[in-house]
Amino acid sequence: MNKSKSIVKQASISHLAGIPVHYRIIGVLYKSINRFRLGDEGNGVLLYKHNNYAMALHLFLHYGIPTAISKLISEKLALRQYNNARKIF
Repeated sequence: MNKSKSIVKQASISHLAGIPVHYRIIGVLYKSINRFRLGDEGNGVLLYKHNNYAMALHLFLHYGIPTAISKLISEKLALRQYNNARKIF
């Protein structure tokens, strides 16, 4: 597999992992239950916090982890430690 196909595959996997956050598929399952249990005010606070959590999770998953992994792999490749680079990947 050439490099461009590998990058496309990795980007696709990253995007698919973020779909539940983007479209709030998971949130649909518990919004109605929490509205019943917590009332309107409690549900409002929960949704406010959930939006902050979803944004932080999205930033971490899409920018933090891939950047850290690529930095570690680049370091190992520069040191010609190919087995360690493969383990990190």
